[in-house]
Amino acid sequence: VFNGTLGSEIDGTTPVVGISLEDGLFMRDEALVPILTWTDQKALSPNPTGGLIASSSSYGLAADLSLKPDIGAPGGSIYSTYPLEKGGYATLGGTSMASPHVAGGAALMLQAHPKTNSQAMRRILQNSADPAPWSLNPGIGYYDSVHRQGAGMLDIDDAILATTRVEPGKISLGESEYGPVIHTLTIENKSDTDVTYDLWEEWYAVATTGTFAVDLGYWPSDGYLIMPPSVTVPAYDKAYVNVTFVPPTGPGLSLYGGYILLEPQDGGQSYRVPYAGFDGDYQALSILNANPWGLPWIYNEAPSYTMVGDDIPDFWVNFGQQVRKFRMEVFDANKGKAWHRAYDFDYFGRNSSENNIYSFPWDGTTFSGNKVRTVPDGDYYVVISVLKPLGDDNNPAHWETWTSPVFSIARP
Repeated sequence: VFNGTLGSEIDGTTPVVGISLEDGLFMRDEALVPILTWTDQKALSPNPTGGLIASSSSYGLAADLSLKPDIGAPGGSIYSTYPLEKGGYATLGGTSMASPHVAGGAALMLQAHPKTNSQAMRRILQNSADPAPWSLNPGIGYYDSVHRQGAGMLDIDDAILATTRVEPGKISLGESEYGPVIHTLTIENKSDTDVTYDLWEEWYAVATTGTFAVDLGYWPSDGYLIMPPSVTVPAYDKAYVNVTFVPPTGPGLSLYGGYILLEPQDGGQSYRVPYAGFDGDYQALSILNANPWGLPWIYNEAPSYTMVGDDIPDFWVNFGQQVRKFRMEVFDANKGKAWHRAYDFDYFGRNSSENNIYSFPWDGTTFSGNKVRTVPDGDYYVVISVLKPLGDDNNPAHWETWTSPVFSIARP
């Protein structure tokens, strides 16, 4: 549904309406366009994106290639409580709506099973979750990306009633450049009856390529699993299954994933384990040069700065990936002497798009430990260095650097 806006607070008089694409196309295609008559009639209509992952929902994986997000919950177009001075109720969307749904589900789980710890809670909720269809084409038969929905939609009644637990609740495959890997599933039967599960690979989750949304590509992964066709778990006992994950051969430097489905032969409740990985060399992804704008650069590049007011060098950087370390070091251009660091961060986040830019203005000071120095007038250049997310500090290949043009400091 398209929701219009006046760009300001609604004045209570000027009408603002929302309309679905389907209804809009129907009106446009009418041979005779009628005059619209507004009445007080109300009608209920389904949300066309209900049950799908919201367009605002972020993509994983985490910077260390661990599978994130873990699970989904209703978060779009949620009618809920709101500050009384603003009407008491409102329809909003986002994690502010999805997170309380998960918290409420966890509360119900604890009411039914009070001794459930936090790690078991996540695993149980993931085992019983229901993956959502691909939001860009729900009818084609693919699931949305595992690295966008995790285990799927929270299904709290199935979680509470579950008699089987599968560990781990998710599998992070990491880099797949070295070929197949093996993980072991521990299946625990907490009922008084033996259960035989058929094991299936639900591999048809959409994989993605690309660094930013503008170049995001989708493709069906051709990776596959090797595992036994079934497993019997005795009552009040455990069974173990080795699963071999064979990575896809499709476009390199991409994220892929799927689900292991455990389906009981007696027709009882099914369980899933999501998995996801990175196809290729993660360290090969560009960080400083992923944008098309030629960044980094000095935004207000000049041959000389007075260091008074805004007349200081301002370094603009766009991060194509998260970084383990970010450093900005200052060097004397004539002596090659390092004046220590102007910035030094651990675990710095990526930019959400190629058009978002971090600004690092430099005021002429550097630091080493707790000691701060003010560099004298002279000629300088700056070196920006980033260590890749899983990089080795001592491996030069895992660092990206950029060296600025030489500039002068000439204070009045």
